[in-house]
This record gives sequence, structure tokens and C-alpha cells, in this order.
Amino acid sequence: MKSNSDKNQTKLPWWVELLFVQIGLPDSWLSKYLKKRKQAFNFIDEKPFKFGDFEITPIPVFHGKEYISFGYKFGNIAYISDVSKIPESSEKLLEGLDILIIDALRPEPAYFSHFTYEQALEVIRKFRPKKSYFTDIMCAVDHEEANLKLKKLKNSEGLDIELSYDGLKIDFNY
Repeated sequence: MKSNSDKNQTKLPWWVELLFVQIGLPDSWLSKYLKKRKQAFNFIDEKPFKFGDFEITPIPVFHGKEYISFGYKFGNIAYISDVSKIPESSEKLLEGLDILIIDALRPEPAYFSHFTYEQALEVIRKFRPKKSYFTDIMCAVDHEEANLKLKKLKNSEGLDIELSYDGLKIDFNY
């Protein structure tokens, strides 16, 4: 996209293009945005990248039979949403985690592009993070009832798991 006030071509995120091109905010605002922007927008591949001093490692996973999406690892935390299978080549990134946030759409039936509770539990049982959260949960799931069932796994298997929720804040040291 080219701004009238800037002769350099710049690739902008979709939401910036929407505001400045489709809605028509003044070019002077775009110039101010570009001057204040400190972080470049780049395509993410399997290589680790930095956000300031914060290193993030993409975790390739399947989201359906053939579509690869990414989970992310930062420090000893992994966030994996939209997953139907974790390839063996990605498993080493799940070892020694303090926190695992993982896709768990619903108890059952299985869905082609998301883990069920049982599939997410298989990953948790295999890698044994200190704390786990299920994410991408269907609205129809009763959180209180599901958390009571998950809490029983702490006593029976030593697994500390609960459902995530909008607004959840997790304290951690990086």
C-alpha cells in the first residue's frame, strides 16, 4: 500500500489497511502510525522469533488432516489452540513445561480439526506439565461441572487441569 505522504511502499496489517484505505482516515494519521510503529510485521514460519526481548518458538501442529497451524512456546509455557494432531517432530517442544494451554473443544464427539477433552488429556498425560488449561471450549460446556471432573485428576493422576475462560490472567516468570 502506498500513502500519498510517503513514497516508500509498506506492507501493513489488514486492520491498518481497513482503517486507512477502506474507511479513509487521513494520510497524516498513517504517517504518524508508521513513525510510532516499533515492531515490524513479519510472516511466521517454524523459526523462533523475538518480540522485544521475548523469544517465541512456533510449534507446528495439524488443524485438520493436512492444514498446519502453529502453537507457541515462550519460556516454559506452551499455547496450542486449533489442533487435531501434534506431529512427532513438535513433541520435543512440549517437554518440561510449567504451563500448557491446549485446545479441548468438547468432551465428545470428536471433531476433525480440534482436540476433544480426551485427546488433550493424552497430551497432558504424556508430557506432564505442572499446570494445564483447556482452551477453545464450546459455549455449551458447563464450566463448573467440567472443572469438578478435571479437579479429580489432581488426586488420581497428579494432573492439575482446569478450563480457561475469557479474562484469565496467568502469572509467570520468563
